[in-house]
Amino acid sequence: MTTTLSFGEALPLEVTTLQAQFPDLAAALSRAQTILTAGRLFPEDDGRRAMVRSSDAVTWYAVNGHCPCPASQHRTEPCKHRLAFR
Repeated sequence: MTTTLSFGEALPLEVTTLQAQFPDLAAALSRAQTILTAGRLFPEDDGRRAMVRSSDAVTWYAVNGHCPCPASQHRTEPCKHRLAFR
C-alpha cells in the first residue's frame, strides 16, 4: 500500500531533512517554510521566476536565482525567499 502525503504533510518532513543536511541554512529553511505555508510565494507561469511577498505584506521580491532582498546583499548563502522558491 502506498501512502500519499499532502503538501502540508510533506513540507515539514522535507524541511527537517534539509535542516539536518545543511545546518548552516536551518534558520533560513524554517523561514522559507513560513513563506510557503503563509501562501506568500507566487510562481510565474514559466516556472523559472516567482514573486515573494515579504512579511511586511507590502514589499515584493522578484526571485529568479537571485533575490534583491537586504539579506542577499550581505551573505553568500541563499535567502529565505530563494529557498522558498526552490
